[in-house]
Amino acid sequence: MSRPRRYATPTAFRAALTDRIKAVAASGRWTIGQLQRQVAYDRLLERLYLVDDGWVVKGATALLARDLGVRGSLDTERVETEHRRMMPLGAQDTHFNIDSVEGTFRPYRVRRDTDGVVTFRADVRNPLPNDATLRLRMAGPSGERGPITQVDVEAHGEACVEVTLELHGPCRRLPVALELTANGRPFGQIAEALVTIGHEHW
Repeated sequence: MSRPRRYATPTAFRAALTDRIKAVAASGRWTIGQLQRQVAYDRLLERLYLVDDGWVVKGATALLARDLGVRGSLDTERVETEHRRMMPLGAQDTHFNIDSVEGTFRPYRVRRDTDGVVTFRADVRNPLPNDATLRLRMAGPSGERGPITQVDVEAHGEACVEVTLELHGPCRRLPVALELTANGRPFGQIAEALVTIGHEHW
């Protein structure tokens, strides 16, 4: 087995790596940019598993780790086509688009010194194939409920709303959620955030 090659400086290593990538790109199907990203990704994973072999690579991350072929616009289209084949995403279907993201909070983490009303901005989607009235409400783990916020959204459209929830501390990284009902149809909790009250650090 040959010994690993050593380079005098990081610059020398980068130059050698760049030359190697250019040579592979010149005779293969992958572009220089695709190969550079794959090298960076492989080195990151290698370092993670050197520290701890308990990491679990999931979802799209696992797909990217498995094969360079999922990179680039052509392969992204291939993945999207397969995704659409496996789940209903038509104009007349009920869905949260191809990424299945129902909603997100901004910010995701909130820290405050005292009890009171916590305010979030939430990006939400209408999953229905027709215009709908979305009713949104914050919920806490101990039965807390915030006021209902209502917004009209076009079919499969998106909206940004402000939602609030009164909370009492002290607490640390308390999970709170956003509940969605569209035209009277409940979709459960669609987003989560963390709240810290009465602690110096979140």
